[in-house]
This record gives sequence, structure tokens and C-alpha cells, in this order.
Amino acid sequence: MHLDIKDQRYIDGVLPMITWGIGISGYRILEVNSVAIDSNGQFVTSPVDFETQVFKTGVQLKICKEGENAIKTVNYLSVDLSNNGLKKNEPLRRFLTQYSDVGSFMKAASYLCHYKGFSDIRNIVLKNSIIHLQDDTGIPYEYFNNSAHTSMLFGVYKKPIKDFSETLFQPDLVDAYNDSSKYFGSLPFSMGYHWASKFQNQMVFYKN
Repeated sequence: MHLDIKDQRYIDGVLPMITWGIGISGYRILEVNSVAIDSNGQFVTSPVDFETQVFKTGVQLKICKEGENAIKTVNYLSVDLSNNGLKKNEPLRRFLTQYSDVGSFMKAASYLCHYKGFSDIRNIVLKNSIIHLQDDTGIPYEYFNNSAHTSMLFGVYKKPIKDFSETLFQPDLVDAYNDSSKYFGSLPFSMGYHWASKFQNQMVFYKN
């Protein structure tokens, strides 16, 4: 992403991609603000200076579906979610932990939550999410294989692509995909590191 977005001439950062995605989804952009997080974990917004393109922690967009009146808010934060990053950024930790009963989604997450250096954000997601969507690169399946969660598994589970260690392969997830009470069928789309093949998986976990 750094090569595709930051170190090239026409797209500087993710904001152009976010606005493009909003536009092709049939939404109008009503407002764009720079976002920071105060000491209490609350958002502080200010108008974006597009000439200098200086943002604080992230960007906030107010959007509205064409033909509708309801205004929705999209927040994008550029932050370090490792244990060390959260330790150094107490306002961010407060922001992340103040919300409960939320939905969460991890996409192409580089298996980071498999490692102890990302255990804090893993625990925050597990504690606060009543529904969680991910592929196998997110939180290890063992954390959902319990009476606290209901699993709905889709697609095909295969070992990680060669960019990642084979030690990240999850035998218990193979067993789960072979369990007819947990497997809910194929995927009609491609989204993830196995994009060049049909070996895509997505998993939905509900907190009981």
C-alpha cells in the first residue's frame, strides 16, 4: 500500500480512495474534517486544509445517500494498534474501549492478531464486539471456538499464501469448516490474500 498510495504521483494517502468508494456507492460527501482524539478519548474535529493536506490523527466525512436525508459519519484513523502503540497512546485506548456492543470487521489483517504484540487490540475486539467479520488473517479461530460465540463460516479455508509463515495455519479451523453446523456455503466474491484463486474464506462470529 505504501508503494501504491504514498510513493507515487497521483494519489497521496487513502483519502482519495475513501472518497472514491463513497462516490461509487451512491453517497454524497457533505463535509470533510480533520480528526484528533483528546485526552478523554473523544473526537475533536477541525476543517481540513486541502492546500497543506495536514491531518492530525485522521479524517472524518459526513455523507448522505442520494435521495435520502439521513446523514452518516465515516471516521478513518491512522494509528498504531500494536501493544506498544496503544501503550504510548492512552487517548486512543480510551476511544477504543469506551464502545461496547459494536460490530467489527478485519480484512487482510496480516495475521497480526495471531501475535502477542497485538494481544491488546485482539482483546478489545473480542470484548466489545457482538458481531465480528473476518477472514483467517484476523483473530485466530481458537478465540471464537467456545460457548460464548456462534460461528458462521463461508468459502474455503487453505493455508496462508507464501508471504506468510505456514505456522499460521489453523488445524482447528479446518475441523470447523468440516462441521456442517458451522459451515454455511461458498462465497460469490473474492476478498483477501487469496485473490488470485477461489480459496477465499469469510467468517461471521456472533456473541451469544
